[in-house]
Amino acid sequence: MLNWSALNPNQVKGTIFNELDDEKLVDVLDLSSLEELFCVDGPPSGNKITEKQSKEDLVSGGQSSPPSSASSSIGVGVLNGGNTKTLLGTKRLQNIAIIRRKLGKSIMEIMSGVHRFDLSVLSPDQVEILLPIVPTQDECTKLKEYASSNQNSSNLNNPWELLTAEDQFLAQLMGIERLSQKLLIMKFMGDFNDSVRLLIPQIQKVTAAAKSVHNSKKFPKIIEIILAIGNAMNGQRRAPVYGFRLSSLDALSILKSPKDRNVTLLHCIVELIADKFPHLLDFSGELKLAENGATVNMETIGADVKDIETKFGQALAEQKRKGKEETPQLLNTFLESAEVNIQSLQSNYKLAQEAFGECAEYFGEVPGRIQPDVFFTRIVSFYKHFEQARTENEAKRKAEQRQLETQQKRRSAQTTRRSGGTSSATRSGGGPSSQDRLLDELNAKFIQSLNGSSGGGGGKALKSSKLNDGDFERIMVELHEGFVAPNASSSITTLTPVPPIAPRRRNNTGNNNNNNHKSPSPNRERLNSSREQIIDKGK
Repeated sequence: MLNWSALNPNQVKGTIFNELDDEKLVDVLDLSSLEELFCVDGPPSGNKITEKQSKEDLVSGGQSSPPSSASSSIGVGVLNGGNTKTLLGTKRLQNIAIIRRKLGKSIMEIMSGVHRFDLSVLSPDQVEILLPIVPTQDECTKLKEYASSNQNSSNLNNPWELLTAEDQFLAQLMGIERLSQKLLIMKFMGDFNDSVRLLIPQIQKVTAAAKSVHNSKKFPKIIEIILAIGNAMNGQRRAPVYGFRLSSLDALSILKSPKDRNVTLLHCIVELIADKFPHLLDFSGELKLAENGATVNMETIGADVKDIETKFGQALAEQKRKGKEETPQLLNTFLESAEVNIQSLQSNYKLAQEAFGECAEYFGEVPGRIQPDVFFTRIVSFYKHFEQARTENEAKRKAEQRQLETQQKRRSAQTTRRSGGTSSATRSGGGPSSQDRLLDELNAKFIQSLNGSSGGGGGKALKSSKLNDGDFERIMVELHEGFVAPNASSSITTLTPVPPIAPRRRNNTGNNNNNNHKSPSPNRERLNSSREQIIDKGK
C-alpha cells in the first residue's frame, strides 16, 4: 500500500490534478506484475513519509558593554605608574590600538572621509573595521563627564590630554556627527554593486526553474500515471485520491516489494512507462533548470533584498536631512544610480515570487508553506531516482538476456550430447548394432557398384575375372569413407566415417604362426564371408 500525502477535493481546483484523468489509464496499464510484486495482504511497514522542515538560526552580533570600572563615578583608571589615565577596559584599549594601526589614518583623514562619504579615503574594508570601535553610549557619557570635570584646568590644551592615545582617539571620533549612521551608509555604498550583482542571477534562477516546471509537457503525464498506479495499488484499502503533494514522490523509491527487496515501486513504474509510454522516459530534460532553482534559498534572498531596501532608505534619509544641495555629491551620485538597480532588483524578485507561486499552486502546494529550494529539490530528487531506476532496469534486462542466451546454449549442448548418448545406447543395446547395419549397407552398395545399377537389378553381373588385384580393398575403403557411386541412389544415407580397415594382404608363403596370430573378430569374419559371397555371385 502506498502512503502518500493526499489532497482534498477542494484543494485540487486550479491544480494539475484537475486536468488529469487517471481512471482511463487503468485499462491501458498492465498492472499484473505490479500486483504480484506489491501484495497488500500485510500491513505497510516503514514507508510513512515524514516531512522535516529545518530552520536556520540567525545569530546577530552586537557590541558588549565594556566592564565598568569601580575606581570612581566616571571610571578613571591609571596606567604607566600614574602618568596616563584611561576610561576604557584593558581589552577595549587593545582592540582600539590594533584597529588604529590597521587603519593608518589620522583622525582628520577619517573625519574628512566620513563627512564626504568618500570611499577613496576610507575603503569599504577600512569602514568595516572602523565600525566596531565607534564609541558606545556609555563611553560617550564617561568621556563627556571627564571633559566637563577637567575643562577648568588651565594647564591642559584639551580636556583629554591626560588620557591614553586610544581614549583621545575615541573622544575625537565622538565629535563626528552621526558617525555610526554615516559609516553604515558608506559600508552599504561599498557593498551595493556586489550585492545586487550576486542577488539578481540567483533570483532569475528561481524564475527560470518555476517556468520550466510549470510549462513542462511530459512531467504532468508522469504525475498522472503515478496517480493511477497509486490508486490502483491502494484499491479498497483506501479511498481514491484526487491528487497528492510532491513530497509523496519520495515514497516511490523507498517502497520495496515484499517478494523482491531489490525492486522498488519506482522500478515498476519505470518499467510500465517504458512499455506503454516510452516517449515519456526523457521527461527530465524539461526539468533541468530545476537543479538551479534547488540551490537558491529564497528566505535568505528575501532577507537580503529587504536589507538593501532598508539601507537605501537610510541613505535617502541622510540626504533629506540636509537637503540634496547640502548633501555631499558622492552620496547624491550613488543614490541616483542605486535607485535604478534597486528597481531592477525588486522587479526580478517580484517576478520570481509570482512565477514560483503559480508553479507551486499548479502542483498542489501552498507557496507560503514551501520554499523554492525544497520544492525544486523534490522534483530533482524524483527524476534522478527515476533515471537511476531506468538504468538499473536496463542492466537487469541485459543480464537476464545474457543468462537466457547462456541457458539456451547449455540446453542445446545437452541436447546434442543426449542425441549422441542415444546413438551410443542404441549401438550397445539389444537392437542391431551399428556395425551390423554398416555391413548390410556395404553389401548392398558393393553389389550395386558391381552391377552398375542403383536399384539392385537390371545390370550385368560383374565377373570375378574382371576384378583386378586390390579392387575389392579399394572399394571397401571408399565405402568406409562415405563414398557413393555416381549412379547410386540418392536415398541411400551417407555412412558415418569410421576408422578405415587396412587391406588384407595375401600370404603366398603359407607360413602361419598360430602363436602370434589373433583370431578374427565376428565382424571381420562376417565381412570376409560377405566378400566371398559377392565374388561367388559375380561368377
